Amino acid sequence: MEPISLPKLLKSQQTRLDVDAWLDLLESDWKARLHCVLSLRVKSTGLHLQGTAAGNCQWLVEEPDTWSEPFSVSVGIDEAYVFEHYVSFHQREQELLPEDFFETIDPEGVLDLKDVLRQLMILELSNLSANGISAEGGNP
Repeated sequence: MEPISLPKLLKSQQTRLDVDAWLDLLESDWKARLHCVLSLRVKSTGLHLQGTAAGNCQWLVEEPDTWSEPFSVSVGIDEAYVFEHYVSFHQREQELLPEDFFETIDPEGVLDLKDVLRQLMILELSNLSANGISAEGGNP
């Protein structure tokens, strides 16, 4: 999954970009294979990324390379990005309303979907771990 060049996307005047792809992530203590169905809507003030990523994940149980049984994981995606020139320096990340969080993005930069999904998976796995989904794949 290649990063999206924002200047190229904006120049094309596309208002929507759909992505349907498989993504493999490997971190120090977990790995996942995810089917990602994403929709990126382009607005005059920024971008809105929505979709899902679902698949199997495994925890690293012990070194070297011993993994837990695979377990299912699903992540909903609803991310808002506002172009930097529309907000002041002190508003780079904020909630407009409760649960209405946005980040700024440089319209001359890139949107790395793989990194967005990696960050969302880290949050999801932290929540699973906090709720008792252990490295052995057990439930609470």
